[in-house]
Amino acid sequence: MPQYKLTYYDCRGAGESLRYILSYAKQQFEDVRIPLTEYPFTDKVIEKYGLPWGVVPTLSIEGKVFGECVPIARYLGKIYGFAGETELEQLKCDELVDAFKDYHKKWFPAYEFVYGPNADKVKRDEATKVVLEKDTPIALTRFEKIIQANPAGYFVGNKLTWADIYIAYNLTALEIEFEVKLVNKFPGLQKLVEKVESAPGIKEWIAKRPVTQF
Repeated sequence: MPQYKLTYYDCRGAGESLRYILSYAKQQFEDVRIPLTEYPFTDKVIEKYGLPWGVVPTLSIEGKVFGECVPIARYLGKIYGFAGETELEQLKCDELVDAFKDYHKKWFPAYEFVYGPNADKVKRDEATKVVLEKDTPIALTRFEKIIQANPAGYFVGNKLTWADIYIAYNLTALEIEFEVKLVNKFPGLQKLVEKVESAPGIKEWIAKRPVTQF
């Protein structure tokens, strides 16, 4: 069994989708958590934690360190058999995740008001108003149609893929971080989130993971 070491902040955040994927793959991993107080990273912190691009998450595989969440998620999905059954299904997973990332970017300007010295609920809500009222219905309707077109209730094929896990987790994360409801009007997406959170390995991880604000 490969030796994995996942490095991220002491929170769920972007690193949690990789924790989900490793747990679903039934792979043990060292869960290295950097205190949130270390942000922004100094050169000393980057050197201490061995961050090749100066950011997290990173995954060490047998001592070799790799960065960037999506390539790591894709790699793990492929080697553990949940990245799509065909090359076209694999392409669809990539397409879905990149499309979700485009939607996710709409929320970025508001993140500075979620945590830290600039935390401000009023400013946060003002910054997300357009995203919530305009961008969200358009984007999530598109994802919902894809789910509804598949009798199995997944984005791709007849079983869970890394794209399902990545998107379902990040929808939940947005709801928590911004105190909003996103999937309640989209039954396909809501059921997908439930499937992901109850999947073998992921369910057990959720039950035992450290309790953090977000």
